[in-house]
Amino acid sequence: DNEGALVYLHTTSITTGTIVFDAPSTAGDYNFRYFAFNPATDSYEKKAVSNKVTVSTSVPTLLITTSSLPSGTVGIAYKNADGSSVTLTASGGTPPYKDWEVASGDLSSIGLSLDTQTGVISGTPTQVTQNPLTFRFRVKDSGSGNQQQIATKDLSIHIIQTPNPILTYYAT
Repeated sequence: DNEGALVYLHTTSITTGTIVFDAPSTAGDYNFRYFAFNPATDSYEKKAVSNKVTVSTSVPTLLITTSSLPSGTVGIAYKNADGSSVTLTASGGTPPYKDWEVASGDLSSIGLSLDTQTGVISGTPTQVTQNPLTFRFRVKDSGSGNQQQIATKDLSIHIIQTPNPILTYYAT
């Protein structure tokens, strides 16, 4: 019971009766007093109603939000098309996200690795894949105990051969 805790503000729509609370972020029981403001008299009514409210909080579900991974080329550093690092991303749960891992598959078999703290996939591909290879990635959030969430997602990477250079000879 959090009696005497901070007062949380709310607004009530006169026309709909909807009450919107700036609710506490910690689950528990909160006592509050409700004072009605009368705009006609520009004052608070003297009658106070006490009530007890139980606040239940939940954290949004942790999801890996990376939708796809770029193809790579043998012998060329694995990057996005714009040259930026390939980074797995997540949302929901309790940030920061940690303990990224490859739950299924072996990135090292194609010359890549995963930074477990940042989710960056890096390296220089060494092996052509006839078809895209699918890897299952996993991440944990920073929730503690039974509040910690884990998300997984399958993503594919296709590694192609380095294109043959085009040589042009000019007769002199």
